[in-house]
Amino acid sequence: MLAEDIEDNPSNVTRFAVIGADSAPRTGADKMAAMFEVEHRPGALAEAMNVFKRNRLNMTWIESFPIARPEGGYLFFIELDGHEADLKVRRALAALGKRTLRLEVLGSYPRSQPIG
Repeated sequence: MLAEDIEDNPSNVTRFAVIGADSAPRTGADKMAAMFEVEHRPGALAEAMNVFKRNRLNMTWIESFPIARPEGGYLFFIELDGHEADLKVRRALAALGKRTLRLEVLGSYPRSQPIG
């Protein structure tokens, strides 16, 4: 460790990802990550997010990344409570796929508590 207590927010948490070819098996306390692109028009993101509300899924993270192309657009990264094998997650992803230009499930993993 080079320095301690350098954060400006004591609740700050650094996350690390382990990248692999397969999702972790269901544990009953899982999270799932995906990324998607919607049309670049008013209401498109709200329509996509409504899929999670209708399926009673708790989204724990959303982040947008601009797509570098002349017409613009954004790629959205999301994380939610549940495993991609769960029925309500599968239903939500199927509905989301109908409202997106691109959808990629990045995988599922056990929920964990911060260390430290």
